[in-house]
Amino acid sequence: MNMKKMFSLVAVLGIAGCDAVDWNKVLGGFGVRRIQIVSATYGLNCGVPQGNATSHIAQACSNASTRCDYRIDVNALGDPKPGCAKAFEVQYQCGGGATQIVSAPPEANTTTVTLQCAP
Repeated sequence: MNMKKMFSLVAVLGIAGCDAVDWNKVLGGFGVRRIQIVSATYGLNCGVPQGNATSHIAQACSNASTRCDYRIDVNALGDPKPGCAKAFEVQYQCGGGATQIVSAPPEANTTTVTLQCAP
């Protein structure tokens, strides 16, 4: 099935009021594997609780596409440990597959990390 037909099917399913649809399963039949955030931490190297940035990156990247360029921004995330150069790490899956990890070294603020799932 071509992409145009796939998006038409997705639109019909959405209009039909399909609540609680697992889009990875629906789109997986078309070879599309969506990003699912497992955990994200800003400052793990500084002793902050793991997962402190999960909800923020999940809003930006989960199920959004097969690629997400996420810019680390201390103003959006908050500074969980002032005075410590914080690294950033995100663990994610592509359509429920193996967990992948992307990270940025300390002084990660303003760095962009790319999460990507192969089609």
